[in-house]
Amino acid sequence: MLFRSWPECIYLLGQTFADQGNTKEAFAYFQRLYVLYDGYVDWAAKGYLHSGLCLEKLDQRADAIKTYQEFLGKPEFAKTPEFPVARQQLQRLGGGGS
Repeated sequence: MLFRSWPECIYLLGQTFADQGNTKEAFAYFQRLYVLYDGYVDWAAKGYLHSGLCLEKLDQRADAIKTYQEFLGKPEFAKTPEFPVARQQLQRLGGGGS
């Protein structure tokens, strides 16, 4: 299988760890997406959403809320499919919406 970019590889590594139940390691890879590759809007958006979901699984509700709020506060992500999902997650957690 050929990969188009490093962000895609990092996302797939995160997804592999998540599938194996290693949420902490998955989070570390997903977080790298929006920290290191914020110029890749599609991949960074996936990173934000999946980071928030990992934080929820790790019972780090406040950090999940902060992650979703940060994501939703960046207009360049508004048209990604992850954006409305993050908004729903934030509302569900009681963190409001953007």
